[in-house]
Amino acid sequence: MQDSTTRYDLHSSNKSFSAETIREDGYTLVKLGGKEYRVALKRTAPDILEGYVNDKPVSVKIEEETESSITLTIDGNRVVFERPVFRPERGEGRSAAALPEGRNSLASPMPGRVVALKVRGGQRVTPGDPLMIIESMKMETLLTSDRDAVVGEVRVKEGEAIRRGQTLIVYSK
Repeated sequence: MQDSTTRYDLHSSNKSFSAETIREDGYTLVKLGGKEYRVALKRTAPDILEGYVNDKPVSVKIEEETESSITLTIDGNRVVFERPVFRPERGEGRSAAALPEGRNSLASPMPGRVVALKVRGGQRVTPGDPLMIIESMKMETLLTSDRDAVVGEVRVKEGEAIRRGQTLIVYSK
């Protein structure tokens, strides 16, 4: 079974938060500031989530979502979270399209969430072969291979939140 843990670093106007989420059966366990919250939310409209946090009813409205922030109204309280700016590691590109020829990895062209993995380590791929599906801004994007190669390592898991420029796949040499 795959590990379903995802870690987040969020920044609001005056605080920074590190959160860890673990998908359980029917809910998500959120660890934040030394506390645990049992969260079960369901999308009831494109921008509305309804559900429970520790068995208390909660309503969340997504006011605005950009690459650098998300604005939520949680039970009437407006909160803006800034997403950390991704700073590529030395030599890493900002998007899959920007990778130089001969580059030995695939980077995410946008922030989002991995919906489905279509390859695994050791698998041979050719140009046009599906690698994974990512979701961003409620739209799914199929990432395909741009080369003949062998997948050396898949660095993400289904359900994981990803950043623009994050390395998703490393090809074998």
